[in-house]
Amino acid sequence: MKNLLLVFTLPITLVIGILGLILGFSIIFFKILKRITIRGPRNLFGAKAQFLETLFTLLGFLSKADGRVSAYDIARTERLFMQLRLKEDARNKAKYDFKYGAQPGFDPAATTADFTACYGNSEASARMLMLVLISFIIGNGRVDESEKACLYAIGAGLLLRKTDVEQLLRSSMAGAAFRNSQGTASVKEHAKAAYQVLGVKPTASRKEVKTAYKRLVSANHPDKMIAKGMPEQVITQANIKMQEIIGAYESICTDRAWAK
Repeated sequence: MKNLLLVFTLPITLVIGILGLILGFSIIFFKILKRITIRGPRNLFGAKAQFLETLFTLLGFLSKADGRVSAYDIARTERLFMQLRLKEDARNKAKYDFKYGAQPGFDPAATTADFTACYGNSEASARMLMLVLISFIIGNGRVDESEKACLYAIGAGLLLRKTDVEQLLRSSMAGAAFRNSQGTASVKEHAKAAYQVLGVKPTASRKEVKTAYKRLVSANHPDKMIAKGMPEQVITQANIKMQEIIGAYESICTDRAWAK
């Protein structure tokens, strides 16, 4: 009798178990689907995807700062596609993000919130994103007031103070001047650009200069970008920034006859 009962109950138990597994997988599937629908696939596909989505969305926002996206804006975005070596699918995604950010009335708050959530409120990640954005808009040698206003709004969402954004702007402009002045400008002009790269006055003491140098090296070190899973081109940008910082420090030391 027991054997007969087992014959009847075993298939029922198996069916119930299988149905339970199906139900469990269904719940997990719909949770994932909901996450993708609400927040997009970036949280599933990693920090690099999040960085690129944020970057191109905010580039669209910056390009529309003066009310229109120019042919120059499109051309430099296309150059960035090539620099990042984006494949067709990634390019199409980047174009979509750029257009999304360029919409009238776009608010960058949600985009920057997703970025800070992904990167754990990392100041180094926020600063590097800002540096890439700034390098994009200073390509024509100037930053207008509408672009500055957009940068301040982005910075606020990345938990950077207005003074932090202003310092990054000055440092980036000075970095470009420092690179361009090597071998062509006077020693005085080259030294002036070096002080601006470090964000200190020409009258700064040796201790102040060294403190600023160490702080910038720590904030912009490429190893931090690698640890955060940033794209290769962003790490290259960090290396360029690091070379500027080191070069500026060495230039100041030489100009003031300090031992390095």
